[in-house]
Amino acid sequence: MSLLSLELPATWKGKTAVSWDSKEAGQPSIEWVTKLWGFVSTSQKLAVFDGWPLVPVVGSKLCRLHLSSHLIDSHREISPHLQELLTKIGCHCLDHSFPWKHAQKHTFVHKFTISGIAAIITSLVAGDLKKVKTLFENANPDERIALRGFLTAQMFGNREIVDPAGIELLKMLPIFEVFSQQSMEFCDLSSEHLIAPPDTNPVLLTRRFLKVSAIEDLKLAQALGARQLSPSEFYRNHVFTNLQSLSVEVRDEVMQQVLRDMPSLIKGDAQFSTVVKNLAFVPDLTDSLHKATDLFDPSVPELCALLDKNTNFPKYTNDSALVALRALGLRTSIDHDGVLASTRAVMGLSTKDPAHARSLGSALLRYLDQHSERFFVHKKSSMLSRMFSDDKHEEKMEAWLLALTNTPWMPTLQKPLADAMPWKADAEKVFLASANQVRPINDAWYCSCSLFILDGHVQSPDFQKALGWEKPVPAAVIAAQLVELARLFEIGDSQAGFLEVIVTTVPKMYRILHKVSPTEFPEVQKVLQGQNWIWVGGEFVSVDKVAFKCPVDTRPYLYPLPFELIQLSDLFQKLGVRSACTSLDYAEVLGTIAQKTKGAPLEAKVLDVVVSIIQFLSDNPSELHGSIYIPNDKLILTLAPHLVFDDAPWLSGSEAFRKQHQFVYPKISNDVAEKLGVRSLRSFLINATSQSLSLGIQSATAFGQTESLTRRLRNIISLYPEGPGVLYEMIQNADDAKATEVKIMFNTQDYGSSSLLSPKMADWQGHKGFVVKSFNIRCALELCSRKVVAQEVVSLKIFIHTQNTSNPLHNPIHNKHKTQYNTHILHPRIHILHILHIHASTYPTRNVQQPPAKQLSKHQL
Repeated sequence: MSLLSLELPATWKGKTAVSWDSKEAGQPSIEWVTKLWGFVSTSQKLAVFDGWPLVPVVGSKLCRLHLSSHLIDSHREISPHLQELLTKIGCHCLDHSFPWKHAQKHTFVHKFTISGIAAIITSLVAGDLKKVKTLFENANPDERIALRGFLTAQMFGNREIVDPAGIELLKMLPIFEVFSQQSMEFCDLSSEHLIAPPDTNPVLLTRRFLKVSAIEDLKLAQALGARQLSPSEFYRNHVFTNLQSLSVEVRDEVMQQVLRDMPSLIKGDAQFSTVVKNLAFVPDLTDSLHKATDLFDPSVPELCALLDKNTNFPKYTNDSALVALRALGLRTSIDHDGVLASTRAVMGLSTKDPAHARSLGSALLRYLDQHSERFFVHKKSSMLSRMFSDDKHEEKMEAWLLALTNTPWMPTLQKPLADAMPWKADAEKVFLASANQVRPINDAWYCSCSLFILDGHVQSPDFQKALGWEKPVPAAVIAAQLVELARLFEIGDSQAGFLEVIVTTVPKMYRILHKVSPTEFPEVQKVLQGQNWIWVGGEFVSVDKVAFKCPVDTRPYLYPLPFELIQLSDLFQKLGVRSACTSLDYAEVLGTIAQKTKGAPLEAKVLDVVVSIIQFLSDNPSELHGSIYIPNDKLILTLAPHLVFDDAPWLSGSEAFRKQHQFVYPKISNDVAEKLGVRSLRSFLINATSQSLSLGIQSATAFGQTESLTRRLRNIISLYPEGPGVLYEMIQNADDAKATEVKIMFNTQDYGSSSLLSPKMADWQGHKGFVVKSFNIRCALELCSRKVVAQEVVSLKIFIHTQNTSNPLHNPIHNKHKTQYNTHILHPRIHILHILHIHASTYPTRNVQQPPAKQLSKHQL
């Protein structure tokens, strides 16, 4: 050993490895090293050489003969990539340029085996296998592949047995290539990694899958815990779940391969068929994915006529694919779900291809009508099956019908069947509608303004019942149709065709409304309120213009309910038609006419109606509230209090006089006019200056002494006995009043009674007795105690009427003469009358004493 210290640099002693350059001075030569190991091979113990780095290794190095030097006895045939890798991770491969043998060699040098390499790696990471990955950070792909090749050769070529510890170490080696879309990637097998079935499209594989290019690689991966998937498992768990992420080309290629391999896939996995049936993997022509059970066989012509070729049929149409798809449930006929698929196809095409959508809708309508028994008739089943399935069947049918009637697939008319037919506002723009918004053509006249009309025919009663068309059109819809018909009739021409439709259709509408349920009736009332909807033979009118009975024909203002509708009286009564027109109704008609005419003369036809109304109202004047309109002599409707009737023709003859008053229409009698509030011309004239008299003339008023004098005199007269005592009292009374003369007269002449203020005054026209007392004018004025405006006072006299009957003065008003008077009833047989004659400018003044003007100045008569 002392010789070694002479030959080797002193600094080498105790070092694990040193760089060796045989040509450098002070370092051993190749010849010396060769002779040394020739000598070592013959020595008994190698441990004596432990202190110096003497072992030549690859890389022009000398290593110490010790386990810590991580020496490995590699073969001459070792791959350069593997040798480089071993060097990078910290191994020292013996340089076989210096061969040597010794029995104790492998005590210090590891064999070139899996176990040897594993031992070195374990030593390098100090037993922490998690650090193994760091040893390979600088290893390139070729070096990793070389190590993997060495392991496969040892395990499956040389059949080296690796203990469990070695297996765990090998799992930590990052030498296994995985699938990556970028550069080569390697992983260890410390976590689960999978192996795809042979010939799998690499595009389908992720980093979880190992790339095994040889059978040895597969065996090694499996030996270290990697699992190779069966085709069915691979498709189920790693393809079907990622179909949406695949490109269309890759997806179609893979799924067609699945369909081709279906028999073998099902054979290896009994559940595979069930999984595929429930998988949306079949694309249509728009590349949307569907279950096979959702699509239809394109080889069946009937299906092609009812369905959308782009969305209801599979993209794969080759024979092998169709065979596999039929096995998976591809539909070869239309069932209930197929009908809904057709309706959805129609709805989907409605915006893209309206003409095609309409064509499909019409085809489906015809198909359902022809095969209604299959879809709409519930066949009876056995008792046992009904117990367990009928309830669910009914629920499914209800859900199916709901979807069928709520989907807009039915073709509709866009133009009305007739010019006069009411039409839904948006019908011209809508060509498809749901069944609950559509009615058949037979119902068009009952609902066309609210619902769409079917463009087609449904003959099957079962189909009609399923759509709800066996029931009448909803009452509120019919009500709206009535209103719209009335509106169109009012604004349009009354063509014979239109009238014919109204005459035949409207009564049917009324009959349907007559049967409406109580729950629907409020909605009908709401629709018809305030609208014209009752057909009265020539027009539509509202309920406020109709009554069951109209005593007066006042059309077009009030109408009797047509005879043919009387049988539906309950309906019209509920909707507001009154039993009969009342006086108030007719008075309102007069007001309506007055408002329309606006002061213009009435036309002859309207005048006849007005006169008829007035004649009717005069029969029951007490029913009226307020004034009514009556035509004047110029045929203009005027409120009754503003008119007078001519009961003094000798006054009304002059044109000047008629300008001062509005006279009632001459064909209206004085009695009728008076009952309806028109004033008497006579009463009007008297009313201007007098208070009420007890003559049955309500509008006349009296002047002069009032109740106090009457009350006193009545009590006095009633105490007188029968006989001439009353006359004596009158003479005494005249004397007290400073009368200058008293005359007692009796008149036996009878006077006419054709022109009186009141019929009661007729009794005054017979025999009479008078006591006449002449007064000084000033005393008379003081006695009268009432101001009377007059042109000229002619005379003042007090008449005491002693006739036994209680009746008024004769001839109080006659041509060109006015009399203002006051009567006090003193006794049933005696009347005191204060008569004040006021003449007009033409009144004769002969035999009349004129009072001085200055005496009249402060007594305005």
